[in-house]
Amino acid sequence: MLLFLLFSQYDTDTVGEAIRLSLAPIFLIGALGHYLTVLVSRKDSLFNGLERLRREIDGSQEFDQQRQRLIQIYGSRRRSLTLLMRSIQLVTVVILLTAIDVIVLFISSVTPFNLSGFVLPIFAIAMVCLICSSLLFLRELSIASKEFHVDFD
Repeated sequence: MLLFLLFSQYDTDTVGEAIRLSLAPIFLIGALGHYLTVLVSRKDSLFNGLERLRREIDGSQEFDQQRQRLIQIYGSRRRSLTLLMRSIQLVTVVILLTAIDVIVLFISSVTPFNLSGFVLPIFAIAMVCLICSSLLFLRELSIASKEFHVDFD
């Protein structure tokens, strides 16, 4: 009840403005959710491939060229998985920071506390994390593509 009384003193224009300002970050969170789905799907596929590769390495008894190549591929895919996990962590941080930005926008709009000075730095940190996540994903894709490099000379 006390919370209702606290927020009831603000007119609908103030609340409407807070909602309008929060729409872009909320759409960003939705888009990031799709990006995260792609990353997690790739991680699952990579992880399953690593399990199969591990069984194949363990199944081969002799230490021949084929086994050596499998071990090399396994190491490459482990590096890819590490980069992918870091990318997923950063996207999750971006989602959390963007949600915090929305909360700060609402608090600043409907309470006497003016926290609007935090909006830009939080959003800037979120965008830096998104850039880093994208670069990690790009690096992971680069490692994966090298595995399938075929020399046509």
